[in-house]
Amino acid sequence: MLISTKAFVSLLLLAGAANSAIISAAKLFIGGPADAVNLDYASFRGAKDLRTGTKNYLGMPYARPERFRRSKLLTTKLEGVQDASDYGPACIQQSVLSILSPSPIGDLLGGLATLLEGPLLRPVLGTAEDCLSINVQAPLNATKDSKLPVVLWIHGGGFAVGSSAALGFTETEAIQGVIYQGANIVQHSINMNQPVVFASINYRLNAFGFSQSKELADQDALSLGFGDQRVAMHWVKKYISQFGGDPNRVTLFGESAGSMSIAGHLTANGGDTEGLYRGVIMASGAGLKVDDYTRQQGTFNYMLESVGCRDATDKLACLRSKPTESFFEYINQSPQFLGYHSTNVAWNLRADNHYLSDSPDRLIAKGQVADVPILIGDMKDEGTLFSLVNNLNITTTDDLIDYLQTIFFPNAPVEKIEQLVAQYPNDPSAGSPFDTGPLNAISPQYKRIAALIGDYTFQSERRQLLPHAKNKVYNYLLETVVPSAGLDGLPIVGTLLNTLKLANIPVLGSFHVSDVVLYWFGLLPPTVSRNSLHLMSVLVSFVNHLDPNQHGLSDLPKWPLFDESGRKTMHLRESQTDIITDDYRANAIKFINDNGDVFRT
Repeated sequence: MLISTKAFVSLLLLAGAANSAIISAAKLFIGGPADAVNLDYASFRGAKDLRTGTKNYLGMPYARPERFRRSKLLTTKLEGVQDASDYGPACIQQSVLSILSPSPIGDLLGGLATLLEGPLLRPVLGTAEDCLSINVQAPLNATKDSKLPVVLWIHGGGFAVGSSAALGFTETEAIQGVIYQGANIVQHSINMNQPVVFASINYRLNAFGFSQSKELADQDALSLGFGDQRVAMHWVKKYISQFGGDPNRVTLFGESAGSMSIAGHLTANGGDTEGLYRGVIMASGAGLKVDDYTRQQGTFNYMLESVGCRDATDKLACLRSKPTESFFEYINQSPQFLGYHSTNVAWNLRADNHYLSDSPDRLIAKGQVADVPILIGDMKDEGTLFSLVNNLNITTTDDLIDYLQTIFFPNAPVEKIEQLVAQYPNDPSAGSPFDTGPLNAISPQYKRIAALIGDYTFQSERRQLLPHAKNKVYNYLLETVVPSAGLDGLPIVGTLLNTLKLANIPVLGSFHVSDVVLYWFGLLPPTVSRNSLHLMSVLVSFVNHLDPNQHGLSDLPKWPLFDESGRKTMHLRESQTDIITDDYRANAIKFINDNGDVFRT
């Protein structure tokens, strides 16, 4: 028997929230303190975990952020041995307010709405501007001479929310270390006899990390959160050997905004890796189609107005003088990615003329792509999660055209938008969730909107990158269905399964972010889920060998190299994993990419 993922995403996230009062990162690890690691600016004492066979060094500062200035590697000496047994504070978050209930949508989403509305949610991660920290998790027996391959995780969250230790929607209300638990990946690598070191980072978000304006451009202060990521990569290059990692064998791994950031790193400095990484794993995101900083000037001006700096002679100096909390109202009143504006996010990665000379998609088209192996893929129904609110106001084709021109593409000729909409039939059977016939149509245009937004924001980015890659590429499509067998006995999940009545959520299909919630980090253990087993195994194989096939699993087909002639793609499912041709909605996605200069956000 199979139970759809949609019923369990809320279950798994709620599992973390329900225990947030009693579980901290320190209590997740059983084994006492780990030996101190001595770096030139500090010594850090972590925590052993006998359950996973790891030693965990958490919340280590790699830089000190100066507001609206570029970060630099931390060099100030920290006296004494620093406690690195718990995660550091998350960067300042946007509160993604619930938009699901009370409403018909909330009723349809069942347990997911319960999660977002439920009284069990309570903060477990502190937030601060001084948030630039890194976590390193390694096998217990790793030494400075081990030279193990390294996976460096860059979290997602629409450039507005997220942290190295927890997940999306209400980032500060998810249990630390459960969703993005790198120790599980390290444990799996040990079991495969292919041990790795796992690292994960915080970077500045929303107004503090991705504000864009002329004032910032004049002071080389655009896309600061992206710059933080690059600084963290230099930290890994300099220090990871002290934890048992090989600085010359680093693979970047990211999802959503993290994967889009990786596309930025692939194109940064004309595709120069600077020796910071040798391969990338990209889940749900590639080269953004974005305008320059002027697209966000109005958002920046709103911030000036909100915090009382509109009339200041030196506007950045004024912004730097304000207390952190003075920005909260502005940040939280800005458009949210689960709201009406959908994936046209308030703050975005844009050309900064420091690392990125142009929009990532244009740099990709020019061939300015790093010469490294790429493993990349998408969920089957990327757009559903971002179409729950906007569809309620869009009931006709004309409404959809007006919405796209007003919210997404104000500079596009209406004729082009009409042609774009025409690529997506006004027929729920053709929409997303795909392959569900006329079912799951919340509104007359919901499945059409979900198909279009998923293709524009995710599928088209991946398709555009594929032919421009300079090294080998492995491509995938993922469907999420959770096996019910064995769940009853799992800690947290099994208890909640027996006590909560969570509705199935078929309207979301195989939706965005469900892969990292369930599989990549083994929250559904690989002993229970074939998707978890397969994804964790190919990740370890790729990080070790730059080839996803060195895993020893007999039930997983050989993953073929992607090329434009065959377009062979791994199709990952619980029931059966097979090889398909990546040609779905070919004309529609080609139209988006052929008109990339028109369809910009």
